[in-house]
Amino acid sequence: MNKTTSTYLRQLGFWLRFQGVEGPRVVTILLEVRTHVAESSEDPYETFGEPRAYAKAFAEGSRRRWLWGTALVIAVAASIASVYLLASEVASHRDYRPLPFGGHAWVVVAVALVAALIAWRAFLVVAVRPLSSLAYDESAASSSWRTWIVHRRDTTVAVVVVLIVGSVLWGWSLGNDFLKSPQVRASNYVWAIGSSGTPTFGVNPVSIGATMVIYVTSPGPKIKIVNLSLSRHSAGGYDPSVNIIPYPTLESANRGAHNHNFGGTDDLAVGTTLKFGTYYLLQFGGEIDTAYNAMQPAESLIVDYSVNDVANGALRITLPVTYN
Repeated sequence: MNKTTSTYLRQLGFWLRFQGVEGPRVVTILLEVRTHVAESSEDPYETFGEPRAYAKAFAEGSRRRWLWGTALVIAVAASIASVYLLASEVASHRDYRPLPFGGHAWVVVAVALVAALIAWRAFLVVAVRPLSSLAYDESAASSSWRTWIVHRRDTTVAVVVVLIVGSVLWGWSLGNDFLKSPQVRASNYVWAIGSSGTPTFGVNPVSIGATMVIYVTSPGPKIKIVNLSLSRHSAGGYDPSVNIIPYPTLESANRGAHNHNFGGTDDLAVGTTLKFGTYYLLQFGGEIDTAYNAMQPAESLIVDYSVNDVANGALRITLPVTYN
């Protein structure tokens, strides 16, 4: 059998099944085409025409065509949705905005489903003979088809079992990692100022005031703030003051952050439970000790938080401090 005949039979077998032709009948048609080409040495494409067009002559109008069409529509819709959600995920990393409905989770699910489908199809190609190969079986078409179906079914069951076991193990691992993973982010606007003049080595400590917006990236476990502190040069013995104000939208929270009206006198943020979909204006007042740096020390605000009161995470927010 030459390569042209093999390709034609493979394509014809696919389109016959797509048109809803029953399995044993498919094998018989493939056998007739193979026998004719072998005896006449003709080109099957010239003799029978394109496989898709030739297969239409045997269409039986079964529900298989409807199922294929439905599956195709669902696949296209899923692909479009996956591309959109993936684009949203990429955009979220650029402007630090959370996604609605935990979009990134849907990207993972879509990718996992596509990977499972590809793995299943690839495994079938390796483990099960191509449909066109049944045309070379010496047994009857019906028995050849039944044997092919049994092999395909067993292979599918094996793949499904492997995918289920793998998914359970993967889900368990992701679940454990999820409890430990950071879930709090800061918006792309952070303002900070140091009072009492430019810091000088060995001179009095400098007061730091900072304003930013924080939020929870996606729905999930309970997130609670447990501590706030400066990263490097925090003055010992100084009690920071923190204010936290919830807003319904990121835009309104950013407007509040731009006002620079600091209203916190106590540590009002520690113990606050952060909810997904709410944006929090965080105002922090602290003090740095200039003995550690002669000019302008680089500072970050560390927001420590708990996840389901079990695992702790930390958000480090770089403070672009200006001095006056």
